[in-house]
Amino acid sequence: MGNNCSKDAVKIREVRPLVVTTSRFQCLPPVPKFPVRIRKSTFWIPEVVEDVLREISSDEAVNHEYIPVPGLPEFTSAATRMVFGDNCSAVRDNKIGCFQTIGETGAVRLGADFLHRQLRMNTVMLPRTSAVVNADTLSDALITTGALQKLVDTIEVRKLFPLVLAGGLGLVSGSVERDAGVIRSLAAGGVEMFVAVSLSRQFGLG
Repeated sequence: MGNNCSKDAVKIREVRPLVVTTSRFQCLPPVPKFPVRIRKSTFWIPEVVEDVLREISSDEAVNHEYIPVPGLPEFTSAATRMVFGDNCSAVRDNKIGCFQTIGETGAVRLGADFLHRQLRMNTVMLPRTSAVVNADTLSDALITTGALQKLVDTIEVRKLFPLVLAGGLGLVSGSVERDAGVIRSLAAGGVEMFVAVSLSRQFGLG
């Protein structure tokens, strides 16, 4: 497929990472860590995943044909409810579209390509590489209410379109609701966004 965009059509800018405060959460009990890689070339696979794999391999009724282009409807529907919650008005009103891609990078590429081609957005703002990131998901426990409101205000004033990466939901704080709290708060505030969700860690894929 041809591409009419010039090499310098998209500008990439580094911005200061969002500063979050964790001091008020120091009194919380420690959350157990969920290792993915046990040692070199060895990955941790959840027991439930192993059980499901055995169940699928012994089920003769399982269909091994290709899934539809947008993805498996049952899977995309469940992923949408997991990220935004069943009580989200956008979920209830069927205002959220979900597509299954090959990995998290595939989702990021699809979202970025849409923004560039359809909305003519040519500037990408990324956190500085010097920022220390301990997890792909910004858990609700890591951001204050004031900082979240400032983020929403900045998005509205500067007319930004967030592309949020959410990996390992439920494996950061031990709670899916908590790890998806920031995304749900943005949705409740009426912020339009793309969310690239990776479930590889939950499935023991590394």
